[in-house]
Amino acid sequence: MPNFVHEVIIKEVAALIDKKFSALCQQSSTNFATKDLLEGLKSYGGADVRLDNGNKRCPDKQWRILNEEYPGIVLEVGNTQTAESLDLVADDWILESSECVRLVITVKFEYNEKNNVFAYRQLNVYRTHTDEGNNLMSKNIFTVEVSMRFQNMNYDYEEL
Repeated sequence: MPNFVHEVIIKEVAALIDKKFSALCQQSSTNFATKDLLEGLKSYGGADVRLDNGNKRCPDKQWRILNEEYPGIVLEVGNTQTAESLDLVADDWILESSECVRLVITVKFEYNEKNNVFAYRQLNVYRTHTDEGNNLMSKNIFTVEVSMRFQNMNYDYEEL
């Protein structure tokens, strides 16, 4: 069951992503197809999604075009999971969604309950990729060490 800190991180990361999408829509250099796509994507909570392998997944946050079977973008946040298990979650989203989930963002964080302090440690972005043998796979397109500290309801972070 997600705890309060987990929910705070989901909210803050999703707000930063929404802010970036909005900024891209406002830029005159963004092509019309990208603007149309971004304007059609809406942010939703963690509703269950049935994957091609029959498993159900519940993302922490998802962006989808209404009435589409799968979200286009998924956010997964983890505290107890290892970075490697978050990699596998990204793989599952991409490989088991008929290539419809195009981007998976994972955030690994640490939480010190005694001091009520948490910090982001790593943000990864994965996308669909086809290798030389025409096999579908997920590809980590970038990893960034993220610094955000939360203590006593005060935020101090470097924007993505």
